[in-house]
Amino acid sequence: MHKSLLRLRLTIMKRFLIAALSSILIATGIAPASAVEYPLPTWVGETGATGDFTWANWLPCLDEYKNTDCIDSVYWVRNDGSRIKGKWEEQPGATYANFKQTWAQLPDGQSAQYFNEPINRMGRFTFEGLSTPCEDNSIVMDFRPTRYSFQLNAAPTCSGFFKSKFEERFEMTVKSKNLKGYVGGISSNGKDPAIDFIEKDGEQFLTVIANFAYIAWNSSSVPGEFINVCEKNEYKASDGGWGLWSSIFWSKQMNDPLLAVNPGDMIAGTNGWNCGGNMYWDGSEQALVMSVGAPHYDIDGTVVDGWYEGAIRGRYITSRFGIKPQQAAGSARLEIVYADGERKVATISTKYDSATDWLYLKGYGFTYSSPKLMVKFEKPAEVVEVKPVATVAVKKSITCINGKATKKVTAIKPVCPKGYKKKA
Repeated sequence: MHKSLLRLRLTIMKRFLIAALSSILIATGIAPASAVEYPLPTWVGETGATGDFTWANWLPCLDEYKNTDCIDSVYWVRNDGSRIKGKWEEQPGATYANFKQTWAQLPDGQSAQYFNEPINRMGRFTFEGLSTPCEDNSIVMDFRPTRYSFQLNAAPTCSGFFKSKFEERFEMTVKSKNLKGYVGGISSNGKDPAIDFIEKDGEQFLTVIANFAYIAWNSSSVPGEFINVCEKNEYKASDGGWGLWSSIFWSKQMNDPLLAVNPGDMIAGTNGWNCGGNMYWDGSEQALVMSVGAPHYDIDGTVVDGWYEGAIRGRYITSRFGIKPQQAAGSARLEIVYADGERKVATISTKYDSATDWLYLKGYGFTYSSPKLMVKFEKPAEVVEVKPVATVAVKKSITCINGKATKKVTAIKPVCPKGYKKKA
């Protein structure tokens, strides 16, 4: 991989936690003191996306919001498979006219990845029958473009993440005219993730479905020291909880043109999402690679068990690896490559759904020490068809005698006629 691309990926991964943590602070109403108004963020050109994007939090697709990029729908998917549509509820006094988000500014003059007006000041979603650890039983849907990806996050209203177990499943769909060619490939901390992308009547719809999952938080328990687990992680997490964060990466930054053609052909879920790394193509390894990280120890002192759950479209596998997805299901490998060069092979299970052309992969049995996860598919050995050699029947001739009379008989298996015998 080109060195500049590698440096960009490392920068992306290191900054993701900061962006996610900042988003959590702003969602709880802690606005940055350095908020400055910008018509567009300073880094629009880096994304490759059009300036026509809605460069703010996306709101529901309601006429009064006048948005062409918006939230088409949000559903809570219950354990029995039934779907409860989310109800958008505006906050008292909130109107589209007075909700004008602007990007906060970083000390270096760049636009931050969060706004001076958090989305929960405008509204949130409720779902009939849903109970959450927060008293209002609401979910904040934080959907927005950022410098490194397009974010589809579902967050609590009472804190950065749920402090008690919450593993509900949600289906989130956004609508736009400007997704194809700009986004592709999703990194998530969600369990059992799935994605869908369709085009209809000139509109593009991108759907992400996943379960809230537990993540041991990035910060360290060492007093006065902040540990970036993408670089160093021999410490115990100081916090943890249940959340659902998904990043759809700008295809310009992914070095994978196949995902720009078909957005949403791949999603990778892991509890090592602290590094926020997208799963990208590494030609030297002939593998899909995702840099991950998490504290080695959870807040209770137990070792954090790593997991990877992903889905890859069969057409992508065929285009990228040159094999049929049915073959890939039986030849998938999940290699764990640690910083010191040690490699392990994780336990992996696969399932290919021919009706939807999705290959689902789940890998377990590894720990965190800032590793890379590499998904590989071994090409099956070529079967050489050995055709039987055609044989040509050869006729033979014999001479038969009966007294002084002689006859010559020619056939494949010549036999003398009655009364004759073969001449010696």
